[in-house]
Parts: sequence; C-alpha cells; structure tokens
Amino acid sequence: MFSKDDTNRLKGIAILLLIFHHMYRTVGDIEFIAAHGLVMADADLSMTAFCFRICVYMFCFLSSFGMSVGIGAKKIMPRYFLYRLWRLLAPYWFTLVVVNVLYSLVNHKFYYKSVLYFLGDVIPVLDIIGRPFEMFNGVFWYMNYTLILVFVLPIINLITRKTGPLLLILTVLLYGFIPVVLDSPYGGPYASYLFAAEAGVLFQHYDVFGKLKGSFGRMSFVLKTALSIGLILYTAICPYVAWYIIPDDRYGFQSMLHTFGAVSMMILGYLFFTGRYIRKLLVVLGSFSFDMFLIHTMVFRSAAGLLRALKFVPLQYIVSVGLCFLCAYILNLFKRYTGWLKLISRVSDKLKTS
Repeated sequence: MFSKDDTNRLKGIAILLLIFHHMYRTVGDIEFIAAHGLVMADADLSMTAFCFRICVYMFCFLSSFGMSVGIGAKKIMPRYFLYRLWRLLAPYWFTLVVVNVLYSLVNHKFYYKSVLYFLGDVIPVLDIIGRPFEMFNGVFWYMNYTLILVFVLPIINLITRKTGPLLLILTVLLYGFIPVVLDSPYGGPYASYLFAAEAGVLFQHYDVFGKLKGSFGRMSFVLKTALSIGLILYTAICPYVAWYIIPDDRYGFQSMLHTFGAVSMMILGYLFFTGRYIRKLLVVLGSFSFDMFLIHTMVFRSAAGLLRALKFVPLQYIVSVGLCFLCAYILNLFKRYTGWLKLISRVSDKLKTS
C-alpha cells in the first residue's frame, strides 16, 4: 500500500531536485551566486540543473495521484471541489500573506500595483489570465496549474476508470493537435503536464507501486542491482534527450520524456531509498515541501551574499536546502500557533463528511 510517508518521501526527492534546478539552471544564475562547480564547467552545471526539471513532473504526478485517491469511484459532488480547493488554497493563503507582510516591512511598500493583482494571486489566476509577471513569485504558476487540475482531474479519473490507459494513449497520439491555450513563461504549456497527471491517476487506479514492491521483494540481489542501475541511467537520459536532442515539444516528445524520467526517479526512490536515515530525511523534507516549494527562490535569492561567500556548489546547495527547510518549518510553527492548521483540519473534516 502506497502510504502518506511514501508520498512525502518522493516529494522530498522532488524538492531537493527543484532547489538545485532553480539555483543553477542558467549560467546567469550560476554567476549571480558566484558558484564554483569544482569538476564541472558552468555550462555542464546548468545542463545538469535543467535536467532536474523532472521534479515539476514528479509534483504533478503526485498531486494527481493523491487527488485521485480522494475521488475514488464516487459521484463527484460540488462539495468535493470545495474540499479540494480549501485543502489546496488554505495553506497557500497563509504563506502568501506572510511573505507579502515581510516584503512590505523590508521595502516599505506594497508589492502589487493594484489590489486586483493581489486578489489574482489569492485565487490564484494571474498566470491563467495572462498576467504572470504580476505574481509575487514566479513559482506561483504551479498554484494556477493545480487550481485547473482540481477541476480537470475528476474527468481524467472517470475516463481512466472506464477505459484504463486509453486516455493516456490518445494524449500521446493527439498531443500535437491540442491547442496551446495556457502557456506560462515559468512552467511552459499547461497541456505538457497531461502525461504526468494521467500517469498519476493510472498508477493510483492500478496500484502500480504496490505491485512493483511485491515483485521487487522476490528479486535476487543481482536483479535489484541491475534494476537500480537501469533506473538511474534512464532517469538521467530522458531529460537530457528531451532538452538537448529534441528541438521542441510540438508533438509532446519532450513532455513525455520528462514524465518518463520523473516516473523512473519515483520508482527508484520508492524501491531503493528505503534506508532508515535517508527515508526519515526525505519524509521530513517531503512533509514541508509545500512551503519549501513556494518560498525556495525567495530564500536563496535573499541569501545570495552568504552563498557567494561559500562559492562551492555542494556547500551552497546544502545551505540553501537547510535555509529553505528552516523557513518552511518556522512558517509551519506560525500556522500551528495561530490556529490556522486546526482551522484547515476542521473545515476539511466538515467538507469531507458532509
């Protein structure tokens, strides 16, 4: 059975990849924090960080996986959408208010040009309506995407339950004909995450992780070793081919390869990252990954002076992860002591049981 700890373990891997991705994804980013890659040139470091973009597809997969558990085979009622929207937005609202208050205190001004833009981040729809650069933080595009996913996922879930992998197959075949309606300058076309979303629903519906774990337990040491090497190579090759060999995503090949790489990474983490300490570390990181996701770019941009002093990539990265976790932990404490977490839980229970 795929547990909440298993989800958090994979989220922990994803957030580690995400922080590295955003720290070193361009040569400009590398120069900004004066990073020294030891044995890697700046271009190679940037290429590695770009390949770590599979983390976004991991988050998309896990979001779809988790939401499809709640849907099950039940008839979708309006209260379901209220429940999902509350669970998505309530933690986000607290963080959004805190970072805006901090910004106003430090800069002595309100970030948004208009209250309407602030409300557009509260909803959140600024990326959806074509005002992405008015968002407080570029990573908030994912909240826009997830907002849409809340309404689209029941349809994906219903079709998957009735037809199995047919929807995913049709998406692969017909992706080139899907019009680019929503294209974020931060996350790219929203449609490119359909593969990950549909794969997440399929994995949940057919209990793929459970079946993999059962088969894995019967494997010999040699087979397990071969599988681990194969998964590592496959995880590395897929995003590399997607970014540096395939010229564009017109037919969805880049998105498919990123999804394959993300799924491969999750299988690797699920089956092999099971040691006592590594498992506990990843579970803890995963449990705070939501706030770490929202604030990580703000944290290491604010700590740019410290990172420049550290210079070496491993030290910069470890310190950045630590700072992001610390800030997310403090945010969580505020949520707890202000009663916000209790409010989220109470409202969630009412919406879920009514």
